[in-house]
Amino acid sequence: TYAVTAGGQTITSKLTPLEVTSSAPFTTATMLESVNGDAKNKQVSVRLIDGSLMLTATRAVKSTPEAATAQALKDAEGLLAILRAAPPAATPAP
Repeated sequence: TYAVTAGGQTITSKLTPLEVTSSAPFTTATMLESVNGDAKNKQVSVRLIDGSLMLTATRAVKSTPEAATAQALKDAEGLLAILRAAPPAATPAP
């Protein structure tokens, strides 16, 4: 948990690790909860690392952290599948 104060406002944030697995060799997920006065915000980020590819998908928590995590993981896995299927390198145009 940490807080940042500027211009008379204080934003307090808490970063929590989440459990998640994917098809990538390395996967991590976190939930960031921020409070600024009466405004509260939660978002989940999922990061996949596969070789030289690193993808991060972030979703706002609208219902539950589990639902946001599942959606972010689906986003990241979808993009990872596209990149895995792509040719290894693009050839520059003449």
